[in-house]
Amino acid sequence: AAKGYQKVGWGWPAWFVDSKPTADTEGKKIIKAGTPVYGSLRARNTAFTISGSQGAKPAGVILHDVDVTDGKKNSQIVIFGTIDVSKVDSAVATTLIAAEANLKMIQLIQ
Repeated sequence: AAKGYQKVGWGWPAWFVDSKPTADTEGKKIIKAGTPVYGSLRARNTAFTISGSQGAKPAGVILHDVDVTDGKKNSQIVIFGTIDVSKVDSAVATTLIAAEANLKMIQLIQ
């Protein structure tokens, strides 16, 4: 089951495609909830990814786990709100905390 963590905020529908996630023991490629994502909120027909170009700022963070094993999937990103970092995967929490300064409208709590 997908983990959610948002306390208060606003999500934006988006789609994701990314080859970066490493397949788990079941062969699934999962982008975990809380992962910062890169892309354009204006270019609605382009996918968000978990890797941005050097110096890029994340557009938001994924609200729920997204399975991209079979390609493009729909989900939501949080672009405004408060996120409880203690409720995301520990590796994702490290990445999220490192990106905090670039997530201007998202406040992290623990």
